[in-house]
Parts: sequence; C-alpha cells; structure tokens
Amino acid sequence: MVINLKYIILFFFISLFFYTPFNYTGVTPLPIIIAGILFFINFIKVYRLRLPKFNLLDYSLLYFLIYLLINYLLNSNQIFLNLNHLLAYFVVIIFYYFTLRISIFNFAKDNFKIILNYLTIGFILIIFAGIADYILLINKIVIEDYLPITQTNRIAGYLYWMEGFNATIWTRPRGLYPEPTILAYAVTSLAPIVLAYAYYYKSNYLYFTLIILFIFCIILTRSAASIYSIILALFITRLIFINRYRISFKIKKINILIIFLFLSMTIYLFYSFKWYFFHYLNVLYMKLIFINSDNLSISAQGRIERWQFTLDYYLNSSFYNMIFGYGPGYESAGGLDGGTTVNWYLNLLIDYGFIGFFIIVLAFVGAVKNIFKSKNYNLKFFLILSLSFCAINLLTHTGFYFPFLWIIFLLTNLTLDEKAQK
Repeated sequence: MVINLKYIILFFFISLFFYTPFNYTGVTPLPIIIAGILFFINFIKVYRLRLPKFNLLDYSLLYFLIYLLINYLLNSNQIFLNLNHLLAYFVVIIFYYFTLRISIFNFAKDNFKIILNYLTIGFILIIFAGIADYILLINKIVIEDYLPITQTNRIAGYLYWMEGFNATIWTRPRGLYPEPTILAYAVTSLAPIVLAYAYYYKSNYLYFTLIILFIFCIILTRSAASIYSIILALFITRLIFINRYRISFKIKKINILIIFLFLSMTIYLFYSFKWYFFHYLNVLYMKLIFINSDNLSISAQGRIERWQFTLDYYLNSSFYNMIFGYGPGYESAGGLDGGTTVNWYLNLLIDYGFIGFFIIVLAFVGAVKNIFKSKNYNLKFFLILSLSFCAINLLTHTGFYFPFLWIIFLLTNLTLDEKAQK
C-alpha cells in the first residue's frame, strides 16, 4: 500500500497541539516524531528527491548548524557544556525546517493553500486543547493525572487554593504545553496567518469563529508577553509596510459584527465584574512596566533582573567568549549563575557568542526577504506580523525548541496561487 505523504504532513500539523504528552526526554514531542518519520522517508527516497532552490534563510540555518559543531570543538574544554542543548538545535532545525521544506516541495508541490488548510486545523486544535484544559482546571482536574506528561509545570495556571468564581476567573490554561505563556505563544504566532487566510480565501463563518476562539483563548491565558508582543509586532509591521502596502478601508460586515460583539462584551464585563476587570488590566500594566506587588506575578521583575544580569555577564566576558560564546548549553549546564537567561537572544550570545547570534539575525533577514519576494499579496503583511511576533516574544523566553518560529520560517518559502483563488 502506498501512503500519500501529504497525510503525514497533515498529521504533523495536527500534532502541534499534542506537544507535551509522552515527551519523556524533552526532545521527543509528537511533532518531532512525525517530522522524524518524514526525515526517514526522505532519506530512503534521497535519490528521487528534488531540492528547492536555497535562499538566504536556508543558507543561514545551514551555516548555523555547521557553526554549532565548530563552536563545540572550540569550547570542548569547557566544563559547563550541555550536549542535549546542541542536539536540540540540530533536531528542531533539521526536522521542523529542512525536513518539512523538502517534504512540502516534493510531496505537496509547495502548495501554500494545502499547507494553510493543514495549519488551520492545527490552530483550531491548539485552541480547543487550551479551552478544554481551562474547563478541566476550574473543576480541579489536572491532565497530568491521566497522561504521562513530564516536561510541564504542574502548578502553572492551577489555582487549587481558590474556589468558585475566583478560580473560574484566575485559572490560566496551558493546553498541552508546559505553561500558559507557551500556549499563548503557540496561538498568537499562528493567528495572523490563519486568520488572514480565512478572511481572504475562506468563508466569513470560519473567520468569525476563529477570531472569537482566538480572542477567548488569549484572554484566558492572560499572557502579558504575548499581548504586548503582538501589539508591538503590529506597530512594527505597519511601519515596515507604510509605503509598500495599502490596507483596504473597505470594512466587511463581519468585522463590524466582531467589533460590536467585542465592545459589548467589554462593557458587560466592566459593569458586571468591575473589580476583576480592573485587576486584570492592572496585572497587564504592572508587567508592562516591570513592577511587582504582593498580588501580582513575580515574572515581570524576575525577567528584567535576569536580562540585566545576563547582559552584564556577556559584556564583562573576554573578547573570545563574546565572539564565540562559552559553548553549547553553557547556561543550562549551570555555567550562568542563577539559571536561565529568559531570553533566546541573550542565550545565543552566552552559548554561541556574537557569531551565533548574527547568523540567526541573518535567518530573520532571509525570511523577510522571502516574504517581500513572494506573490502572496494579501498575506505578506500577516507573514511579517507573525514573524515579528515570534522575534519579539522570544525576548521573554528561550523556547526555540517549539516548532512555531520554524513553521513561520518555512511558510515564507511558499507562495499562494492568488489567481487560482480568485
């Protein structure tokens, strides 16, 4: 029996919501396993495969992998090394990016429409998993009691000391990710592309349903990092396109309906739950200005303290370490006092130096270049928006090993046949 490999690609996008269960080692989430199967199939059919034309993004990621090996050799005498960290980069870049890039090129003919349909399914499942987790948590049901989940923060979002309405209000869902912040990162990174695709090329009903579910999910996660990241990304993207992209002022009736419902719900919440409403906004504001109180999360001040410490640590390093870093996984192996950098770019500077950081910047530049060269006229703005969101949000965590940035990178290589859509 011959299996249509497009279904395996579909299964990969479906698996995005099922990230944490059975992830025993931290490098074997279900999306990695599915991408690994595609890699094995590509390896078997290597003589029949065609390679897509490489661009700056492809070369940047390829050079980054080569540099990782060179960096390891240069820092092999470093006592604080974590080879799992090195392996993680190879796995996510080879499986999430290059394997899917080659598979889609050969077995899906770089058909952006097919991939966006698959991505929409994955997006919906991620949101449903988040909402389902919220319903379970407010009823004091923890998924970890029923699924073998080892790479997660069990208490994240779980307010076991609250009852009734308070628990309903303040519980934060994680879906099947380690914490609410990552659920928000997953949903918001994909939302601009999926929503734009539904808006321009699918039905109003799908667009309406998706945007309502997205807003609901983001409100539940209460992730200040994602909320501010998407606002800043929208501002930056608009500046980038200010003279290149004309936004239509023709507003569809469906948008008027969405705005009306959103304003109505906001007014209702304000008058019915005024204290909770203002406290919710106060939490977001305090995190924006990095101030904590006894009633607020310590994550805001904790992040900025780690950023300051890590940046000072890097700037006071030797010239050699500033250029080449301290070696793979130096931070996670205990070389950096106090633990994580809580910032992917600072992590790159510490572990791989300015060279590693610069190559990743080149990858972002290559992705932007791909978008501007593409013929995805209606989606260019939203591809840049998703890419900008990922770039900004990764200032607040080190989750490079999640698939979403690499998926956005991947999408910049594809072109939607707009004429066929019309």
